[in-house]
Amino acid sequence: MTVDEHNEPSDDAKRIAELQKQRRKAQQLQSENTVLLDQNQARNVAGNKKR
Repeated sequence: MTVDEHNEPSDDAKRIAELQKQRRKAQQLQSENTVLLDQNQARNVAGNKKR
């Protein structure tokens, strides 16, 4: 991480860190969404078999 003259993270470094955090969160949400879609599909199949 790059730092400025006061040994603080640069604005670019802060932005990159924030984007990486957001990317990890998006990946987590995408994974959770996939699980929920799979569960929903399984319930739909089970419900259709009962008809």
